[in-house]
Amino acid sequence: MKFTSIAYDLKFTDSLMKRILPKLLGMNESATLLARPPYSAPNNRQGNHLREIGRSFLAGYNRSLAGPDFEDLSRHLDQAPPRYVGFGYEGAAMGYALCDFLTPWNRYRWRSFVQGKADAHRYVAHVGAGWLLARVPVKVNHFLEQFDSILCWLAIDGYGFHEGFFHGKRYLSHRRIPNCVQGFGGRAFDQGFGRCLWFLECANIEAIGLQIAQFPMERRADLWSGVGLAAVYAGESQPDELRQLLNLSGDYRPQLQQGAAFAAKARLRGKCSTAYTELASEALCGIPAEEAAALTDEALADLPKTGIEPPYEVWRSRVQQWFIRRKIPSV
Repeated sequence: MKFTSIAYDLKFTDSLMKRILPKLLGMNESATLLARPPYSAPNNRQGNHLREIGRSFLAGYNRSLAGPDFEDLSRHLDQAPPRYVGFGYEGAAMGYALCDFLTPWNRYRWRSFVQGKADAHRYVAHVGAGWLLARVPVKVNHFLEQFDSILCWLAIDGYGFHEGFFHGKRYLSHRRIPNCVQGFGGRAFDQGFGRCLWFLECANIEAIGLQIAQFPMERRADLWSGVGLAAVYAGESQPDELRQLLNLSGDYRPQLQQGAAFAAKARLRGKCSTAYTELASEALCGIPAEEAAALTDEALADLPKTGIEPPYEVWRSRVQQWFIRRKIPSV
């Protein structure tokens, strides 16, 4: 009788949460930085594309708050144009991670989502979960323990993106990494912040390069890695703009290319690759998207479980070394 009562209470609580969470935690487009100054996206091709990315993220996030009907959610998200599908899954992953945090007696949504319908988007799902680091009181190291031992660093990448997206002006002013992020986490944070520079500067190649040049030299490689990922996964650039980006990266070209290769892999794994994915991979990596994705898979083989660097960084370094050896000429 006692156990039956507990089960009923939990079921009633979950039902109540489904009704109140969308009202309490839902966000509209005005909550995104791209909709307001000083970073309002211009009314042009790039600006419209970036705004649509924001809308897709919010749609996934808001819909996830209504409850863990993964089948219905995925059916809805998959109806979006392929170039926006992944952002919907990223937003939904953030929503489920937040719901798990608010219901400690029932923390199953994010994991079930990623192990099921969102498996193809597990990279961006880790990124989406990382937004919580900026919004709830949780210790970073404890938070990472719930995720994949390699991909957990993508959560801090998501944290870096969030901080750039909502507090970019402040971070670009003092250029400090949050005190709660220690060790390699600072590098993962910079990868996310570099990815966000693509949004903050509305894909303006020269402006992105100027911003990175203001950071300490030891941080620039990871920032360029994030830019490379954004240029392929979230980009809508012309070939000449991508060539400009490749040349502007200079000594950090292998990091830019590694980020681009990771983006190609995420697109292909998520079955949301587009003609632009192919164009951007060829322009930045010098190889087709499928080859770039295969390169990242090969670099995953036999990663060391222990060492000075976490396996995630060994993975990235292997891909970067491949591009260093190949030395694609400037164009």
